[in-house]
Amino acid sequence: MQALTLLRLPESPRWLLSRRGDVAAARDALKRLRGASDVEQELGELTAGLARERGAAAAGGGAAAFSMGRLFRVPALRRTLLVCSTLQICQQLSGINAIVYFTPQAGHSK
Repeated sequence: MQALTLLRLPESPRWLLSRRGDVAAARDALKRLRGASDVEQELGELTAGLARERGAAAAGGGAAAFSMGRLFRVPALRRTLLVCSTLQICQQLSGINAIVYFTPQAGHSK
């Protein structure tokens, strides 16, 4: 269910700026998310933040080069990521979250 709802999520304004460079689409997304007609200040802050990150990456910081694929290529992290991902998928498929959430706690029921 969670995976299906992800398909309906809108693209974030930051992603639209960083991946596509689409300022108009980012502005529209901000208006839709904030419900405000004037989003120019926030759009400017997003643009400035992305420019700083790109500058740091070009200077050797590498912060903009993050990806899940790169994490899985690090031998020390691969096993941990695999175990955590598997547990999360099993939790979602088993429905244990609903059982734990709706189970009354000791002392609260009469």
